[in-house]
Amino acid sequence: MSPFRPTQARVRKSLFDVLYGQVTDKLVIDIFAGVGSIGIEALRRGAKKVFFIEKDKKLASIIKNILKTCAAEEHGDVWAMDAFRVLPILKKKRFLFDIFFADPPYDYKHTGRFLDCFFASGILAKEAKGVIEHSRHLSLPDIYPSFKKWKEKRFGETVLTFYKGDQN
Repeated sequence: MSPFRPTQARVRKSLFDVLYGQVTDKLVIDIFAGVGSIGIEALRRGAKKVFFIEKDKKLASIIKNILKTCAAEEHGDVWAMDAFRVLPILKKKRFLFDIFFADPPYDYKHTGRFLDCFFASGILAKEAKGVIEHSRHLSLPDIYPSFKKWKEKRFGETVLTFYKGDQN
């Protein structure tokens, strides 16, 4: 079975229904981006720029091709890197993301450790909002450093857990 699992259309719609109007003119990060469907949708909904983080070079290439086809290359930045390795680089470059999406593979053994590092990385704006897509078998904490859970939506095996900065 392939670890590649694109976000279903109904899950993606629900995600953007919750974040309705909140991605416009925002700096967005899509981690474990796969083919980039979430980040591409964020661009379609008016995001200023989306950073796509995808370790698999073939999938990263697909994202680049989609951006080119949509004439959106200047609004998308694709990084073919491991999610852990990219965090200190983004921090060093002083990026502060307003919206975040993370969709680690359901069988990824380091999801908890990654999310701990991600929320403590210093790359999220104080008022940032976002979502973690995960298996219903994984329970996420209500609070991370400076972020709290504010909504959860279930779709069979898939759960969307929404977080926002404590300033929200």
